[in-house]
Amino acid sequence: MARLNDRVLFHLGSLLLAILVSACGGGGGGGGAAVAVPVVSASSFSMPAVLADQVNNGYTQNFSISGTQVVGGTTFNVTGTGTITVAPASNAVFEGQVALQNSSTTTVTLTVNGITAPPVTETSQSFSTTSYAPLGMSNGEYWVVQGVPVIPATVKVGDTGVIGTYTRYTDNTKTSVLGTAQASYVVEADTATSAVINLILREFDNASVVELTDQIRWRIDTLGNVAWQSETATGPGLNYIFN
Repeated sequence: MARLNDRVLFHLGSLLLAILVSACGGGGGGGGAAVAVPVVSASSFSMPAVLADQVNNGYTQNFSISGTQVVGGTTFNVTGTGTITVAPASNAVFEGQVALQNSSTTTVTLTVNGITAPPVTETSQSFSTTSYAPLGMSNGEYWVVQGVPVIPATVKVGDTGVIGTYTRYTDNTKTSVLGTAQASYVVEADTATSAVINLILREFDNASVVELTDQIRWRIDTLGNVAWQSETATGPGLNYIFN
């Protein structure tokens, strides 16, 4: 599964906040929430179509950033902008298996307490089978999927399931295990002819404590059209929205 989550955004947030907090200090505030009125579609939707679109075509997405992060016991409001560009798949080999590789580049600019840091860019790679099932990632860590992932052919609003579990290593030597990550999905209501497939990735440490939960929402309609909607990243002292 290509880019079920891109941990680059989480890493950049931590890095830039550390720089900005040391320069300015200060406290947080509040924000508003949008109200949506979804419609439950009775149609079925192709899960492989969502994955195939990401892997085969890639995409470029501009997004805004809002959220909070706790540093030194103080909550800071964070805003910003960014762009992620995912290249169409190329042929590769991952863990001795023929694979499709997608390379992504993420650039973000964050503002904390009125101070804007220079843009920062990082890259990552994701690997999948030729039928678009996830194999692994290289994203500052090195992830390898355990066993055979489960990709349902079709889903309806209300469906949920686990796709697979990754082992998280520090690097491709696989000598040090950081924990695991579980990929899952929830199909959410949208319109009478579309649904939102919420692809979820939860990262756990070696004590099975959740470190980060990332959710990327993709809209798919009955014609098979797929479009990125939003991403959220939450964890201890962390709450980001990208849309």
